[in-house]
Amino acid sequence: MKGLVRDAKVDDAQAICEIYNPVVRQTTISFEEQEVGVEEMKSRIERISHSHTWIVYEVDGEVLGYAYASQWRGRPAYRYSVESAIYISDGLQGKGVGRLLYESLISRLKESGFKLIVGVVAGENPRSELLHEAMGFEKVGTFKNAGFKFGHWIDVTFYQKSLL
Repeated sequence: MKGLVRDAKVDDAQAICEIYNPVVRQTTISFEEQEVGVEEMKSRIERISHSHTWIVYEVDGEVLGYAYASQWRGRPAYRYSVESAIYISDGLQGKGVGRLLYESLISRLKESGFKLIVGVVAGENPRSELLHEAMGFEKVGTFKNAGFKFGHWIDVTFYQKSLL
């Protein structure tokens, strides 16, 4: 599948919602419990793109995946650290799209002067764990029972990748 990675635009919000909202509805991968509307997604894209990076993977004009990096914590000393997120259309996981998005995201973050990426994996998500490890992230710890969704407690595992 030949596609391209490009900067996200607010016009991508509908396609991004179509990728993200099933994850919200059906999994513990996202801790959101309500679907995200298109206007809210537009706002998120604008806010994050203003200071950080949001990219999409597109094939023949169709957005099939996205990744972004946002501020990790609110205090000024964390300004060189970001938290990453990556979501791929159902059925495309394990086909190299995540790696392609992460490679592009990491390159852009390095160019922008960021020094640390924090990857967060909620619940049991072995594909995400494998992707983070394949991309050179180091597993640094797990918070037990950090979230509660669908009547179950969910662990959260943190990964980090130095860009120094």
